[in-house]
Amino acid sequence: MDTKAIVQEFRRVAALNDWGSLHSAQNLSQALSVEVGELLVAVSDAGTQVPEIAAEIADVQMYLLVLADTLNIDITQAIKDKQTYNRRRFNPAKQSLS
Repeated sequence: MDTKAIVQEFRRVAALNDWGSLHSAQNLSQALSVEVGELLVAVSDAGTQVPEIAAEIADVQMYLLVLADTLNIDITQAIKDKQTYNRRRFNPAKQSLS
């Protein structure tokens, strides 16, 4: 499933439940933080099975993609830009030995 299809399905479910008006960037960010918290709990619990963790990862990814879409951020380009920045910032050859 590509990112546009993920966002479309997320928005379809939101529309069916009249949640669209609740999906401001701030609210989506807050929901994302809740989902990350749920992922942390799942990963920290030794009894949690991989499918449950996978479901939490999926929730995080969906909220992140919808947040980026809401803010008109091309997440693929943002990742490329950040990777370029990180390569320059964390270049071991540029770090001093002192």
